[in-house]
This record gives sequence, structure tokens and C-alpha cells, in this order.
Amino acid sequence: MVFKKDGYFVKGETIIKRGENIYYAEKSSFTSCDTPIPAWCFKSDTADIDTNDKIVAKGVTFNVNDTPILYTPVFQAGLQRKTGFLMPTYGYKKGLGTYVNVPFYYVISENRDMTAVVDTYTKRGIGEGLEYRYIEKDNITGSWFIYHISDRVLKEDFLQVRGEHKQFLENFYTNFNVHYLNNENYYKYFTPSIQLNVSRFLQSTGDVGYATDKARAYMLSEYWVDLKYYTRNVSEKLPEIGFTVHPTEFLQSTPLRTSLFAMETSVSNFISEQSVKGRRYDFYPKVFYSFGDNLRFTQSAGVRSTFYDVYLTREPDSENSYKNTALTYSGSLDTTLVKNYGYITHVFQPSLSYNYASSGLDNLTTVTYTPASNWLNTVNKFTLDSTEYFRRTSTAELSLMNYLRDERGTFLYAKLSEGYDTSLVTNRLQPLMFQLGLARPLEVKAEALYDLNTDKFEGINSEVTFKFKPFNTILNFAERYNKEMNIMYLTNVVGFNITSKLRAQTMTWYDASLNRLGYFGLKLTYTQQCWGTGLLFSQSSNQFGVYLTVELKGVGKYEILGSGQSGM
Repeated sequence: MVFKKDGYFVKGETIIKRGENIYYAEKSSFTSCDTPIPAWCFKSDTADIDTNDKIVAKGVTFNVNDTPILYTPVFQAGLQRKTGFLMPTYGYKKGLGTYVNVPFYYVISENRDMTAVVDTYTKRGIGEGLEYRYIEKDNITGSWFIYHISDRVLKEDFLQVRGEHKQFLENFYTNFNVHYLNNENYYKYFTPSIQLNVSRFLQSTGDVGYATDKARAYMLSEYWVDLKYYTRNVSEKLPEIGFTVHPTEFLQSTPLRTSLFAMETSVSNFISEQSVKGRRYDFYPKVFYSFGDNLRFTQSAGVRSTFYDVYLTREPDSENSYKNTALTYSGSLDTTLVKNYGYITHVFQPSLSYNYASSGLDNLTTVTYTPASNWLNTVNKFTLDSTEYFRRTSTAELSLMNYLRDERGTFLYAKLSEGYDTSLVTNRLQPLMFQLGLARPLEVKAEALYDLNTDKFEGINSEVTFKFKPFNTILNFAERYNKEMNIMYLTNVVGFNITSKLRAQTMTWYDASLNRLGYFGLKLTYTQQCWGTGLLFSQSSNQFGVYLTVELKGVGKYEILGSGQSGM
């Protein structure tokens, strides 16, 4: 007997009807694969089936082309969104031991649900996690996850909290993004993610505000966790209250109808366990004016006033007050020249600009302190956020921008720019910047900074991508170089179809400044009409792993096996 309900085909040697929509089956199989000969199915000793609810089976094997691959004593497949256990994950990681992940899905209401999970690591301990998700009226969405594990080897408790909450009304908005760890080594031991393994900081933010097309009032908080140096030298912004006036026309009844006014003002409170603590007041009104058609002239002028009341956390008696007021001005003169060459159009945009700030914040100092080793050049200075990069300047810049376009759009652009800063005593000639972009027949993005004073490159960022229709092939090569921060990364991605159903992709990340492999990953993906599987091998500087996932039509995607070595 065969029947279908909610995308599932179910059959069995013996099927007994026990009520309306209620069945009991022995030696049964069920699948959502709708091919004439199903490519996969679950086979069970017994199964209780409610065609309006779920299938609960015992003694279950997962079969591919009639070959058993996995076994589980109990398996539940929801035919609707129902509470129950999800497919478990298991594997082995050197340093962690054999592990089993058992998730439980709970439906709270139509717009809320949660998943509880228990992880058992034979060498380290038991972890518990809970994820809560919701969608509410008034454009409210959110997802929150908390995970704890007590590591009996390290004799430490690891706690992770991740969450996101968003709400957007007509003018009011809230946006919270939380990423907290009580121990910076958590990702070193318990995740295979390359992005998290190489991240310098984790950031948590909270932003609440009221915005219109003319202004915005907000309250912002930022919290950072240093994953690289494990220092407490970061100054957290808790909170900042600000008011912004967007560029708005004024003097409409005069010939200066193109005049605009804008303003930024904020009060920020900073805390830190080891570094600078205090408050900053920032007030920055600006006016804009432009005129011209073929030859355009745009300029702005403003007054920026910043006040500080700060002290070193370890020395609360070291309170210092600073103030800085700067006059700012910027002006640019540019035009656009167009020349047609048959199927190709050349667009040339020369621009001459000037930027001036009478004084800056780059020389602010506080009581002398010596940060932890490797901290980036902060001795005798304090940097609270990007505001402190505002510096005294008087720079003229010439830039030449070129575009080549055809009937399909822009396929090539190149920009060359050079600045000259008269506010400096030496090395007034600024780094020569070159930018290049190519869209066809291959994709190229490149940027280089060349210091004419030292005849050396200060920074290089480049990326080249080849795409070939045969085998759906993608080749990507990229590099990032920054002399000041001692960064030199090389990355490579290769992807191609081995067959029409099997695809391979590799990713390599190499830290040339440290002369070591940062990450290597090889992923094989096999897809069929109603199922697919993926195999990932990953190797980073502190761990390696093998991970197997299976995606079944109508059932979902599961990681069913993980094996590797932790960073111990």
C-alpha cells in the first residue's frame, strides 16, 4: 500500500489503519523523493503515522539507492511544523573526543519557536544550548542563542551569547546585534569557522532611533571583544546619544538656492577595564553650496568642536580634559567629457579638490601608560573610535577617472589620484593611488598605494576572478597588503563541476607576513533531484576537521558527521 501526504510517500509490508488519518506500519519505508525510483528513503522496523501530524519510526536506517548509510533507534519526521526531536549529529574530534549533538525543536506559537540542544563530548564535558526565534507584528524579528559548556579538561566554563533583534516602524527603529563570549578561546576549541578563527574582534551593537528624511535622533552602544591579543585595552562605547540633521536646503528665497545645511552632534561615554575611560562631546555643523553644469563646483565648510573628559582606568586620579575646535573646508571642481568610438564610449572625469582642517585630534595624549605588547601604536595616545583619526590637513588632490562602456554597460574603469598636504613639514606628497576594475571577459579589482617619498608600496589590494562556462569553473585569486599594519594575505578559490552532479571547491588563505597557512578548505557537493550531500575538509592554523552534511527534499539540511582536531 502506497499513499502520499504533504510530500511524503509511505509504504510497508503491513499497514494497519487505527483511526482517521492514523496508521501503523511494519517493515516500512518513507521518503519525500518523488522520482519514479526514489533515490533515498528511511526504512524502519515500525512506524506510527498521523498524516496530519508526523511520522514516528523506530529502528531506522537512512538508505541511498537501497544501501543503508546511517542508523538511529528513533526518528521523527514532521508532516507539519510540530514539536519533536530533530536528526542528531555525531562524530569525533581529536582533543574533544567522540561527540553527539541531539537537538529538540519546540513550537511555541505560529510566530515563535525554539531549539534546545545537548552536546556530549567524551573528553571534555556536556554542552547545553538554546535558540529562540520570533516574528511579531510591527515589523519585529529576532533570533537569540545561548550556549554553555563546562570543560573538565581546562576546568573552565565557556559561555556564548548571540542574538539579533530588529524593529522598523514608519520612523522608529531598533536594531540589536549581540555577540558575547566570556572566554576568548571559545572559537579556538569549539568551531570550524574560518571567519571566526581569523577575526580580530567580536562586536556587539545596539541602536535605537527616530529618523525622518530631514533628521535622526539615536542612542548607540558598541561593545568589542579582542580575540587576537586578549587585552582589555579596548574602550567600549556605552552609550552614545546623537542628533543628526541631513543635508537640507536653506536660503531658498535668495540666489543661493543650492545651499544645504547639515549637522552632527553626539555625547559619548566610554568604559574600559585597562585603557581610557571618560566622555566625549562632539558638535559639527556644516554648510554646502554647489553651482555649474558642465563645469561643476561643490564646496562645504564647517566648524567641529570636540571636548574630552578622560582618565586612565587604572589611575582614576589621572583625569584630563581636552578640547579642540577645527575649521573645515572642502571644495572640488570637476567635469565630464564623453567620446564615442562606434560600439564603445569613453567617459573621462577629471577632478581637482582641496580639503582643509585647521587642527585635528590625532595628537591627543593622556597620562603615560604602556599597553600590552603588540598593541597597535597606542603608547601615550588614546583612540576611542574612528573619530580620533580626524587630523589637521591641508591637501590638494588631482584625480583622473576613466570609464569604458558598451551596450552592456561599463566594462572597465581606471582611476589615478595624487594628493599634496601642505600641513606636513616633510613628505608632503601623498601616496599615489591607482584603482582598476574590469568586468569582462574576466573580473578584476585592484587598488595600490605607492609612496613616492620612499619609493615603496604602502598597500595593495587585488582580486582576479575567471569564470568559464565549461564545467562551470571559477578561479579566484586575491591579495591584501598593508605595510603599516604588517598584513600580507593571499587567498585562492577554485570551483568546478567534476560531473553534472558533483562539484568541487577549494579555498586557501595564506598569511604571508607570518609565513604560515591560515586556512585550507576542500568541499565536495553532490546534488540530485531530491537530495544532496556535502563533504568539507578544513585545515586551519590550530585545527582540522571533516564534516558531512545531507540535504533531503522536504526534510531539511543536516550535519550528520564531524571529525577533526581542536586547537588544544
